[in-house]
Amino acid sequence: MPGLVVLGRRWEVASDDLVFPSIIENIIRFIWLIAIIVIWSCHAPYLDCQDGQMLQIYLGGVIVILVIIIIMNMLIMIHSMKGSIMDVRARKLIPTILYIRTVLGVPEVVWTTVGSFWAFSHRVSCIQPEITLRVVQGLIIFNWVLLFFFLIGVFLVFDPLGHQHHLYSANNYNGEIGFEQRSKLWEIRCRFLCCSCCSDPCRSGREDVSDAFADVAGVLTSVFHDLDLVPSDIAAGLFLMHLRTKRDREEIYRRRDQSPITSENVSPTSTPVRDNWNFGTGRAESSPSSALSTVFSGSANVPDDSYDWMNPSSASAFMKYAYGTYGWMWYLYGGFWKGLCNMKNGLVCCSCCRGNSLVRNDADNCCHCNLAALKTVTKLEDKDILHVSFHNSIYEVPYFVAVDHQMASVVVAIRGTLSGHDALTDLAAVTDPIDGEGLPQGWTAHRGMLQTANFLLRQLEQNGVLHQAFTQHPNYRLVITGHSLGAGAAVLLSLLLKPRYPSLRCFAFSPPGGLLCLAAARFTESFCLSVIIGDDLVPRLSLATLEVLKQQLVSELEDCQHPKYRIFLRGCWEVIFGAPRTYQPLGTTHPLLGDTANNVTYDSISGAPATTNRPPSITREPMCLPGRILQVDEREPVDPVSDLHDQQYEARWMQREDYNRILVSPRMMSDHVPNYVTQVLQGLTVQYESSPHQLA
Repeated sequence: MPGLVVLGRRWEVASDDLVFPSIIENIIRFIWLIAIIVIWSCHAPYLDCQDGQMLQIYLGGVIVILVIIIIMNMLIMIHSMKGSIMDVRARKLIPTILYIRTVLGVPEVVWTTVGSFWAFSHRVSCIQPEITLRVVQGLIIFNWVLLFFFLIGVFLVFDPLGHQHHLYSANNYNGEIGFEQRSKLWEIRCRFLCCSCCSDPCRSGREDVSDAFADVAGVLTSVFHDLDLVPSDIAAGLFLMHLRTKRDREEIYRRRDQSPITSENVSPTSTPVRDNWNFGTGRAESSPSSALSTVFSGSANVPDDSYDWMNPSSASAFMKYAYGTYGWMWYLYGGFWKGLCNMKNGLVCCSCCRGNSLVRNDADNCCHCNLAALKTVTKLEDKDILHVSFHNSIYEVPYFVAVDHQMASVVVAIRGTLSGHDALTDLAAVTDPIDGEGLPQGWTAHRGMLQTANFLLRQLEQNGVLHQAFTQHPNYRLVITGHSLGAGAAVLLSLLLKPRYPSLRCFAFSPPGGLLCLAAARFTESFCLSVIIGDDLVPRLSLATLEVLKQQLVSELEDCQHPKYRIFLRGCWEVIFGAPRTYQPLGTTHPLLGDTANNVTYDSISGAPATTNRPPSITREPMCLPGRILQVDEREPVDPVSDLHDQQYEARWMQREDYNRILVSPRMMSDHVPNYVTQVLQGLTVQYESSPHQLA
């Protein structure tokens, strides 16, 4: 629902958000009330003097104020529980009650101030024993603490542009003014966050850094400017969308169990399966050879013989390079003590005094922990690592160049998102034309990743490492790989280098969704393999899919007839106790969901006019995933209760249209992390190599 309007301005809180805060405050104040009554009754004999009587008057006034506030909080809670999320009229009395509650805050502050003067004045000397006075002083201090937390709560829900937003909504002012103001506010927020986490961008003085902040602010404003929802509404909507996705998958699994598995079955992501590839540990549901040959046989959706390199073994072999670029932080995240023991042979104490010819830009730490983790993950020797750079800034990411003799390849591996600089690069999602040798005019790409690819191209040309590598190994092939941000940069760098290296191949792991225009994405199908794991958010994330997500979220909120507090209670129950694994009957819906299916797609809103005045570079034109797309999912176990089962995977070729919707699920972030991607591909490779197969 729209934000609550109080005192002539909009706040980042809704009228149905006051249930839990009122309950929590009432519990604290009730305990506080009981404590004051008990303390007063126990120490009343020591407060018979003149100063003590004044403090008794203070305590009596505090009790009266607490009782009135508790009653007002109960009224707020009762009215805030009324109606569904979008039923604002059911809670029309909330602003009036809040005005009364705010007025009650004035005597509370005044009375606490008077009590502080009485209790901490030097004139208070007749109260004996001294512990009685200390207890009363403690009560007053705690009262100030309550008021302090109340002010923090007001600050958290304060909207700096709440007054202008309210006037804009009420009088339909020009949207361009509102957009510019919101964009400036987002730019201030981005600068504050980035400069707090990493000060280099704020001190660099680079013009492209200032442009990056402006680009990110424009993107964030275009996404959130026309969404008049508070954070709790978004959280409730996402949980409802998660329930919808979960329910759809349950129906798909039930139908798949009740019907033979064919290539026309529906996949677990609610999209048509194209040429299923079912893996077991040597025990596939259908013939392993037929399943594997279906995936790699020539068809409209599957690569032909010339693309036999697009297989799990090759993907797993090059994923280790993408994983190695993350250095010691992600490596130790997968197991601290084990990782530290594995890295110990590569660590060099006080190496900053001796230097290392491999590492440039002096961006590694003194013990070369990043380089040690890289060599541990990739199993490379020093002689096979031609160049390493751990330098990181906006549009500039770490990378390394190495030689893989087993795969007869010169590998360029690019790191994904791991810092505030990288996050700004990701968020610079405006489009720029691709200017490359031999590439058609009119192709566009994600600005942040295109700038990163151009930086990498300049670095490779300046240090001449590729020329050196192919001079020593003229028969080797150039392979460019990366994960997440690194995958997007790898694809664009491959586009720029393709005319010079015609046999070039690219492995993009969990690539970003809003990367390329459709024409450029189709061109990359001949040399790029994109691998996506499970419900990974990043390959489904773009400005276009965010538009779809907003419409779906609003649709779920409008269809839901239950109050918000009940949705959050259900969500907390699932987080603490887990969701039930039993399937409901086919055709039924979840009690919290509306009866109408949420069928909002990008095609259904693409023809609608834009609701905000966007800069020309912030377009609603859908940007696409690169290359041929291989989706890998962990299959549901046959017996969900038992842990004694082999892990199974289902891999299939997908179309770009299958990623025009964000899947809201608990695994949407964990399926993206590089160590999990590496683990899945290693398991998939074992199953692929152990299954009898015949490539057509």
